[in-house]
Amino acid sequence: MSQPPPIRLFLVVNQDKPQVRIAVEALLPWLETRSKIVGIDAETDNDLSSLETDVILILGGDGTLLSAARRMGGRQIPVLGINFGKLGFLSNFSVADLKRHFDDLLAGRLPVHPRLMLEASVVPDSAQCRY
Repeated sequence: MSQPPPIRLFLVVNQDKPQVRIAVEALLPWLETRSKIVGIDAETDNDLSSLETDVILILGGDGTLLSAARRMGGRQIPVLGINFGKLGFLSNFSVADLKRHFDDLLAGRLPVHPRLMLEASVVPDSAQCRY
């Protein structure tokens, strides 16, 4: 029986957070034995709209996750946020959670929650907009 191809992971890494750099150094060897790392965005400003990946693993916080979502250009790729920020509303996994649930990720057993992305603009009163 043949093995399924390894899951393709793309990492978005917020290196402005020192604890993220330390975690990535420890996680990379572990992840590479369980998945195929197809790229790493350490600058957190690259275009992510043409990625060929199964999951985007985001190490940072909610802001890093939201930035990555904008840069995906509407692509529907599952993202998994590892929280190194303060709130952790969207990025609510810890490194320990990732290791504990990675087999569930590989097997497709982690729930995927669709999200909407809104675009808004602030228009000054002098523009005399009519609604």
